[in-house]
Amino acid sequence: MLPLTLYADDTLTMQVTWLGLGALVVVDRRGRARRATPLQKLFAEAVADELTVRGVSATSGEARRAAMQKITYAIWESPPDSTRWETMFDDGPDALATFCIGSSA
Repeated sequence: MLPLTLYADDTLTMQVTWLGLGALVVVDRRGRARRATPLQKLFAEAVADELTVRGVSATSGEARRAAMQKITYAIWESPPDSTRWETMFDDGPDALATFCIGSSA
């Protein structure tokens, strides 16, 4: 089964790989991969759910793209115990969703 791409640009791609039993993975253009921790994956799912509840389409919308971009780069650039992730976890998925909806309006 092919991976499900959640975000992609010319630098990074975030996808769910089915052979990894639904692992959330970020891959750079050279093929190097970084697997999200279970908590990071749950956070990404919670943000996606929050955006859906707020009426942001799963297949389009700048707010969803902005949220997935922030999560993709956070997974790639920062370890799970970093201040960046602590802040995102403390603020919660609704805060990221609100920010992304506001910045895309």
